[in-house]
Amino acid sequence: MNDTDAALRKKVFALRRKGWEYASIQKTLGIGYNTTRRIAKRFDQEFGPPAIRVRIPKKKGQVGVREVRMNFKNYLDQVKGGVSFQIVQRGRVVARIVPDHD
Repeated sequence: MNDTDAALRKKVFALRRKGWEYASIQKTLGIGYNTTRRIAKRFDQEFGPPAIRVRIPKKKGQVGVREVRMNFKNYLDQVKGGVSFQIVQRGRVVARIVPDHD
């Protein structure tokens, strides 16, 4: 294992120890999913899977697809009041809801 691999392993292990999911680690470190999965699985084999699961928190003004679907009227009322939202699916912005200024 070279220094780069050791440093990457150390970062993945640190995030996995905090309970981060594979996809969140991948997006945060900017590495491939298979690489993330391989290293994180090694962590799980050595230390067991984390007791808690953590995802990357959404930024302010972002809302998940499920949340919008469940509370659409609430978000629509907020948009009428001038608030904009980004709709996020699996950590990626897929749409924006903005007020119409007509």
